[in-house]
Amino acid sequence: MRIAGGTAQAEPLWDRIAEGVRAAFQGGAPAAITAGFQRDTDQVQFFYQVLATEGVVEFAAYDVRRDQWLGPASRLTSSVAAAGAVEPIYSVASPLSGPLGPPSAITPSAIGTTQFTLTFALADTSADTFVYYKRSADTDWTETPLAPGVNTITVTGLVQSTPYDTKASAFKNGQESSFFVGPTVTTASPTCMAPSDFFATAYRPPRNATDPSGQLNWTVNEPLSQTVIQFKGPSDPGFYTISTTPVGAGSYVIDQVPASGTYQFQIYAIESGFNPSGIVGPVSVALAAYGGV
Repeated sequence: MRIAGGTAQAEPLWDRIAEGVRAAFQGGAPAAITAGFQRDTDQVQFFYQVLATEGVVEFAAYDVRRDQWLGPASRLTSSVAAAGAVEPIYSVASPLSGPLGPPSAITPSAIGTTQFTLTFALADTSADTFVYYKRSADTDWTETPLAPGVNTITVTGLVQSTPYDTKASAFKNGQESSFFVGPTVTTASPTCMAPSDFFATAYRPPRNATDPSGQLNWTVNEPLSQTVIQFKGPSDPGFYTISTTPVGAGSYVIDQVPASGTYQFQIYAIESGFNPSGIVGPVSVALAAYGGV
C-alpha cells in the first residue's frame, strides 16, 4: 500500500474500502488507518476508526502466504485489537482504555442455606465483571466472570450457617480495575421440621399426690431434634415452657396438676445449628388433680 500526500494510491485493497473510509486520506473521518501483522495466519491486517468511542474496525487484509488481498472484515480469519501503525490509532503513549472503575454497591439478597444473590452497580457497562467470593475462614477466592452489562449473580453450592466474603472488579482491553470489597454474607441456618400427630391423653383421677395427670404424644420428623413443651393452665395468661425432651423423644408424661381444669399444650422442635420449627398446637385436655383423703 502507498500513501502519498495523505491520498491512497490505486491498489486492490482500496476497492474494498467504503467511500467514508477513503475520506480519511483527504482529512475526513475516520481519523486513522492502522496496519498489524497476524503471525498465525501470515496476514497484514488493516483497521480504521470512525469515532473515537467505537474502537478499531477491521476492513481488509493482505494474505502473505497466498499473495492475495482479503476483505471485507467477514473474510478475515482472526480478530486483532490493534498493532503496528501506518498512522497510529493507539500507541504506547495512548493505549486502549481500561474499565472506568470497578462495580460498586454490592447488595446481597435471597439468602438461603446454600446460596445467595449479589446485585451491584456497574461503573462501565462495556467491561467484563469478575465476582469473587470465599468463606471468611479461607484464603482462596472463587472467581466467576460475567459478560458486559450483567449486574447480578446467584452464588450456589455454599455451606449453611457460614459467613462469606465478597468483592468484584472490572476487566476491559486487557486491564483490570481495582477491587470493590463487598459485604460479608452469612448463609441461613436450616429450620427444623416440626413435629406432627400431636395429641393429649388424660389419665384417670390420681389416687395419690404423686400420680401423673396425663400424657402428650407426637411424631418426631427431625431425627436429631429435641421437643420443647409449653403449657397454659386454666388461670394462666399465656404459655410457659415446662420441659425440653431428650433427642428423638416422642412422648411426655404430664405431672400431676395443682388444680382440676382444662389445660392447653403446644410443642416445637429445636436442634443445634437449626432454626426452631413452627409451633404445633395447642391441644386442650381436661386434667384432674388429687383430691386427698
